[in-house]
Amino acid sequence: MSAREAQIRSVVLCNSLIYGNGTGPRPQTVLVPPLVAQARASGVVPVVGRGINRWSTVHVDDMADLYHHAVTDPTAAGFYFVEGGQDASFREIGEAIARRMGLGPVQS
Repeated sequence: MSAREAQIRSVVLCNSLIYGNGTGPRPQTVLVPPLVAQARASGVVPVVGRGINRWSTVHVDDMADLYHHAVTDPTAAGFYFVEGGQDASFREIGEAIARRMGLGPVQS
């Protein structure tokens, strides 16, 4: 019997870089806080090479809404790459961290 015949549905959500503070037991996302901690410890924000690699982003609240929809909507099915229509280079992310922390320019 196929999944369709058994009425089994699946939803695959491949998220991009999740940013923002959530409201759950671990409210911080996993990429930016370690970069901030490293910058706090060393006094600089490093980037690899020129830092021109671009990352698509999605806000944590938007991702949470999508997961809720995927689980609760009986018609939800499919494979999705999730992003919020904006992207940033690793250098831009590093520069934003450096500005916010009052540090000098990012270092390659």
